[in-house]
Amino acid sequence: MLPSNIPLSLVCIAAILVIECCYGNHDAKRLYDDLLLKSGYNKLNRPVLNYTEAVKVKFGLKLSALNDVDEKNEIMTTTMWLMIVSLIDTLTPDQ
Repeated sequence: MLPSNIPLSLVCIAAILVIECCYGNHDAKRLYDDLLLKSGYNKLNRPVLNYTEAVKVKFGLKLSALNDVDEKNEIMTTTMWLMIVSLIDTLTPDQ
């Protein structure tokens, strides 16, 4: 008699095969490697040339959709985009 979890096993095997076949975007990996790994970028260092400078980061929210309004409980459900902009002095193009 076969165990009852054969369908689950088949789904797991199929998922593993699909994951093994998807390697992602090679161009994005190459860009990441060129910009961050080969340039000696260290994420532990502050991204400014002078250590006394403040790191300027701009945050913004963009309302994408109003999903639901619950007037009784005063709850509004939305979908938003978070925008973060920072100029990193140490990541400048070669001149």
